[in-house]
Amino acid sequence: MKSVDVDMRVIEMMCVAAEKAVDRKLGFSKFEELRTKTDQQLIRIMDSDLDLGIRAARQALNSADRWTVSAEQSRSRPERGRDEVSRLLPLMYEVASEAMGSATRAIKRLAQSTRGYLRDMKSPRASRLFLEAFKKVEPKYRQWAVFAQWLVLLALLTPNLTAQHSSAGTISGTVTDPDGHFVRVPVEVVNTATKVAFRTMASAEGEYFFSPLPAGIYQLTVQALATSYRTFSRDNVKVASGQTIKLDIHLQEGIGLNTLGDGREFSQDVSHANLAKLVVPAGPTPRMSDGKPDLSGYWSATGGSFDSGIPEFQNWAIDLARKRQADDLRDLPSARCQPNGIVLAVNTGAAQRIAQIAGLLVMYWEGQLPRQIFLDGRTHPGDPNPTWRGHSIGRWEGDTLVADTIGFNDKPWLDWNGHSHTDKLHVVERYRRPDLGHLELEMVVEDRGALKASWSLKRTYILDPKEDILESVCTENERDLPHLVGR
Repeated sequence: MKSVDVDMRVIEMMCVAAEKAVDRKLGFSKFEELRTKTDQQLIRIMDSDLDLGIRAARQALNSADRWTVSAEQSRSRPERGRDEVSRLLPLMYEVASEAMGSATRAIKRLAQSTRGYLRDMKSPRASRLFLEAFKKVEPKYRQWAVFAQWLVLLALLTPNLTAQHSSAGTISGTVTDPDGHFVRVPVEVVNTATKVAFRTMASAEGEYFFSPLPAGIYQLTVQALATSYRTFSRDNVKVASGQTIKLDIHLQEGIGLNTLGDGREFSQDVSHANLAKLVVPAGPTPRMSDGKPDLSGYWSATGGSFDSGIPEFQNWAIDLARKRQADDLRDLPSARCQPNGIVLAVNTGAAQRIAQIAGLLVMYWEGQLPRQIFLDGRTHPGDPNPTWRGHSIGRWEGDTLVADTIGFNDKPWLDWNGHSHTDKLHVVERYRRPDLGHLELEMVVEDRGALKASWSLKRTYILDPKEDILESVCTENERDLPHLVGR
């Protein structure tokens, strides 16, 4: 709780200073215009990052509870609970630290970006609004602080628990692309004896870190977008008690071969050009006649944020994905003019147009089947006909649209790495439009036939009123299919 109190005092001191400042250059209207552009974006970042940290904290604490139950029920097998706690620790530390760091950076950026304006102002109203802006996330920040106290206790207790039965080691290193640039990709290590998996995400500087790891033999895997990089796998990584292993990873070219006009540099240049001309529309959330948010518009991933999560696939799905990658993804449904799935669309950041009317919301993508989400109160059919898009119904929870989808066939892929789902796929999406220019999506994917646990993805889209969905007919002048070859 101390960190929250300190931050609030800093904000309050700045506001007091602002009230005493001499109004020389900027008036309140100019301040509010600049504040609106910065505060909303930064508070949104803090809100999202704190969500990640709180979710990771709950996951870690639930694991600690399971350890206690396991130890009480079977004192002869305490390693069962210990392994579960140890499995979550690296992920918990990574996500929690990143969440706290991002929140702290957001506060600092917010303070820095407005300090100059506050210094040159004399406006109690401005200082009051600035304080209120921060307080929007302050309750969640306090919730995070409570969890953080438990995390500190867990961090102190867990080494004692694990030390009783197994000494720990460390695997760390950096990940670079074929050009030697650092990349942010998921990294996984699996204990070959216990099959316990540890997962993390490399930082923006390409750094990854696994600790504590029980002594043993591990398989380390990096599986990024197959069109960009080949899967990296290293077997028989031996971790001894107290040992730190440095393993730097250099990824190889993916099936796209960094082709001129379609490679990494081209994609980066296009992204930078789009960001340079990006103008996020400002304004309040538009609403339907019944007062619910209107999600209509052309939504682009450019300029938005994305958290891909780390899915845990079952072994058969992993083996099939490896086979498809070795075969250069020749069976990708869209390569054969078949539809993409709704999870893949979120994974790839495909732009979409949403049209919302009373009782119905329709989504359109270029060259893809439209998707309907029924908002008229109907339920899922008892035995839905399996389809590419599934059967979607929606309900409102306050200003959040919750879409529930079942009834999929097993043909779409979940990503461009070749991972499949089954007809047991269940997708829950939560859409929020906090203002005119942003659409926030949290998608939870469940499939007991292909996934070991639920998989959560988050993406923020930006409204682009100047763009539209163009006509695209896949089979028109199609010449690629005869040239698709596998190994």
